[in-house]
Amino acid sequence: MKTRKFTKVISFIVAFSIVLGSTVLTSIKSNAAVTPVETQCVRCNETLEWSGPFLGSVPTPDDCTLEGAYIASSNRDEYHYYIIKCPDYRVTLIGTGHDNYPASEKHNYTQTYTPYDNINHTTTYTCTSNNAAYNIVGTAGCGYSKNVLEEHYVNYGTTVSISDTQHKINNHCICGEILSSYTYSHSFSYGKWTDNSNGTCSRTKSCSSCGYNGIETKSHSNTNGQWEYYFTEVDTDYSYQEYHKRDTTCSNCGSTGMDFELHTFTEFSDWSSYSDTRHKRSKYCTVCNYTVNHTDYHHFLESDYIYEDNGDGTHTVIKPCAECGYTTTETVEHNHITGEWFKYGTENPYDDEYYHTEYHQRDNVCSECGNVISEHAEHEWYWETETWVYQSETRHTRTKRCKDCGYGWIYGDYHHFTTSPYYEQHSEDEHTKINPCDECDYEKETLEAHSFTASTVYTQFSESQHQVTQSCICGEKHISYADHVDKNSDCYCDKCGYLMTKFSVTVPTTMALTMGTDGEVYAPSDVVIVNNSTAAVLVKKADINSRNGWNIVPYSTNMANEKVDSKKIGFKMNGIQTDSVGTTESLSYNDSWIIEKDKSSSVVYDAVVSATSTPIDEQVIEIVYIVDWKTNY
Repeated sequence: MKTRKFTKVISFIVAFSIVLGSTVLTSIKSNAAVTPVETQCVRCNETLEWSGPFLGSVPTPDDCTLEGAYIASSNRDEYHYYIIKCPDYRVTLIGTGHDNYPASEKHNYTQTYTPYDNINHTTTYTCTSNNAAYNIVGTAGCGYSKNVLEEHYVNYGTTVSISDTQHKINNHCICGEILSSYTYSHSFSYGKWTDNSNGTCSRTKSCSSCGYNGIETKSHSNTNGQWEYYFTEVDTDYSYQEYHKRDTTCSNCGSTGMDFELHTFTEFSDWSSYSDTRHKRSKYCTVCNYTVNHTDYHHFLESDYIYEDNGDGTHTVIKPCAECGYTTTETVEHNHITGEWFKYGTENPYDDEYYHTEYHQRDNVCSECGNVISEHAEHEWYWETETWVYQSETRHTRTKRCKDCGYGWIYGDYHHFTTSPYYEQHSEDEHTKINPCDECDYEKETLEAHSFTASTVYTQFSESQHQVTQSCICGEKHISYADHVDKNSDCYCDKCGYLMTKFSVTVPTTMALTMGTDGEVYAPSDVVIVNNSTAAVLVKKADINSRNGWNIVPYSTNMANEKVDSKKIGFKMNGIQTDSVGTTESLSYNDSWIIEKDKSSSVVYDAVVSATSTPIDEQVIEIVYIVDWKTNY
């Protein structure tokens, strides 16, 4: 990774130097100090036109005085020249031209760097050449310098610890600018593990990159021996804990010890039969294989019993142990329980084998083995509803159900409209004809036009008018009125027969008398005469006639003095009484007994009767009422 980074930086600097080449040259031209000097050939003393910084005369080892100076070449960034001459010609210098020898050489640069920004720094190039090859010593050198703006590039790195586990590498440019930082885990070298006697061991550690030093401590990394049974610990409540143990050796520091822990038992194995009364099971520790065995009595649960029908009125009971499967057997008689009645067969009349609507079935089931004995009986029907139930405008239904099994049979039939319809008024033009179904509550309604029956019968409406009515069967009526007419002078209206002048009196047809054993005579109190006439009437008199051998005597007769079975009666009615002896007598009221129109009058009567030797039930007297108008018409 470092090589790829360095290659990328160098490539970038070369490209940048090409772009800024003209800038560097311009900078050199503006900064170089050039002083013209004259030099001469040592042979012909010709003056040479060289120019450059004059550095003065310098001594030579052979005491020849040389004069000369460094000057910059036209390619001043790369070369300079040193011009020398020997005034006393004591030294011949190598050269093919003038003996002023132009010793041409490249600058001998040294560089210094100054940070510029986060991308570039300034590099200062300074030539330090002193032409030592020509035994010219003591010169200050060329002195040419230039400044170049160059991109940072990684020149060196420093590593610094930042935590117990990491250090950081800072990559620097040659100018001192930090260009990048990377964090790495320490690369430790370790010392030897030592036991700390507290379940841990430790060792020293040093990072070879950053120089970090520390101590690593951790729990023993034990290599364990085989687990084996150790001991059983019994508590005060007699519960117990069972342990196993193993030897341990730390693979780091070599310290030894022992672990012990509770057995990790498996679940108990399934119970297996052990004897006729007991079974057993076992469990073992999954770590050390220590095994525990346990026995217990068989558990026979009634819910697990198996019953097998023997076909002879008995069944066999197989009793398995709920845990281990050990079984015992026993033969017992069936225990049948009577079931509920249910419908027998199907509702499909074409299913000859099963179809049946008259029977139901119930199963007598053994409560233990399930043996079934079935029996059949006829349904005991009842109508679920007393009346038919409306189904549609054409039909009604009724359900017949068995009271034992609940099976129901739905009967359907058409409505029966034999009951006479009745009518309800609807409007002046129509009435509703209602036909009730004879068997359900459905009523069929039809609108019909009124059908009036023409009538020539007149009925009395008032004392002055009669009425004639045309009636529809629904009760709708058309009524007209007219005055009574009596053209034949018979007191009745010729149209309606109304009695325009009417004499009508209702008198009692029977008037009972009862005589007790003590001789007292009793008469009822509800006998009346009713006046139905069109005016008041009066009862003028009442003719009394004896019957069946009885004789009329005065009402004041003391019957205690009369012979038994003499058949004598004295009579009194509305204050008038008999006062003579014979078979007839008239009771006269002299216009005092008046009965108003449409009124009634009570008939208050009494009698005295001679004693009889035997009870009798016969007519004694006959009464003829004479009634007339109160005033003559």
